[in-house]
Amino acid sequence: AHGDADDAGGVVRIERRGELQRLVLAVSDLFAKKTTSLAPGHDDVIDGLAGLMKKYPSYPVQVVGHTDNRGKATELVALSAARAQSVMTAIVARGVDSKRLMPSGVGGDEPIADNKSTSGRAKNNRVEIVFLYH
Repeated sequence: AHGDADDAGGVVRIERRGELQRLVLAVSDLFAKKTTSLAPGHDDVIDGLAGLMKKYPSYPVQVVGHTDNRGKATELVALSAARAQSVMTAIVARGVDSKRLMPSGVGGDEPIADNKSTSGRAKNNRVEIVFLYH
């Protein structure tokens, strides 16, 4: 099940919670170790995300930062929130209305891979773009 989303370095999943559906785009490798500013070379990914948001202007979007589990929980939450904010700033700079975007960080509380391996930690250090729709 590979498609365009995989090529953008992301993983897409759709979750249903009652009436609400969430389209989740998980984007890894946006940041160098423990930094909060976007690493160079990710303009295409951010352009793609901004384009998608403009295509569906009525959907609110959550921008959620995640980290691996290495470090103090409070610091990881702060790091993940700052990363979400960086991604949001980059998206707003491309013309998306900031009122639609809700940045947050959850630290290492929601891993999608095993934190024991380097590749697993790399996947867990991600920002998820969540489109909310009914």
